Amino acid sequence: MIWLALVLLLACSGAVSASETALFALDRQALYRFRREGPLRRRVFQLMTRPRRVLMTVLMANTAVNVTIFAVSFFAFRQFHRAPALVAAAASIVAPVAVIVFG
Repeated sequence: MIWLALVLLLACSGAVSASETALFALDRQALYRFRREGPLRRRVFQLMTRPRRVLMTVLMANTAVNVTIFAVSFFAFRQFHRAPALVAAAASIVAPVAVIVFG
C-alpha cells in the first residue's frame, strides 16, 4: 500500500511540474487567442493574467508533494531494514532521484 502511495505521489509531482512547464511556455499571442476559445482555454488565460500567483501555487504544491514523497519513502524503506541510518541513507538517495526522473 505504501508503494502505491509513492507511485501516486510521483505521478502528482510529475503532473504539477508538467502543468508549470505548459503554462509558462505559452507566449502572449497564444494566451490572447485562448481568451476567445473554449472554456478551459479561457480559464488558462484568466489564470495567466496573474503569473506570480500561478507560479507560487504550483511551486507550493510541488514542494508539498515532494516533501511528502521523502517522508513516505523513509517509511517504505523501513520495511526492508530496521537500521535508521541505512534507511535514511537509502531514502535520501532513491527519493530525490525518483523525483528528478519522474516528477
